Amino acid sequence: MTLSMQIGLGASRWNPAAALAYVGGDRQLLSELLAIFVADGPAHIQALRDAIARADVAELTRVAHMLKGELRTMGAVPAASLAERLEELGRDGGLDGALTLLAPLERELSGLLACVAGEE
Repeated sequence: MTLSMQIGLGASRWNPAAALAYVGGDRQLLSELLAIFVADGPAHIQALRDAIARADVAELTRVAHMLKGELRTMGAVPAASLAERLEELGRDGGLDGALTLLAPLERELSGLLACVAGEE
């Protein structure tokens, strides 16, 4: 699916106009970034699950921070807010509530990945 077709999709999950503005209007660059996000997204979700299962707050913080940045770039505010909350938990050295935050983040990411991949 071309970026011009994607722009009309998923406005509630991400903000294509904000994402395009972030890359200076470069549609090719945005398409490449979206392709990377679609390819790497499932691994990010798994990395968060694994970090929580291992009680690895450093890894939770790192992955959540990286994901937060990617999501903000895309204008995916609800998902970015959840990632930020996970990052804060890790930074504070705790995991209490991490699974409670991970479930809605996974739902947001799954929907966002499907939308960006053109599957919705």
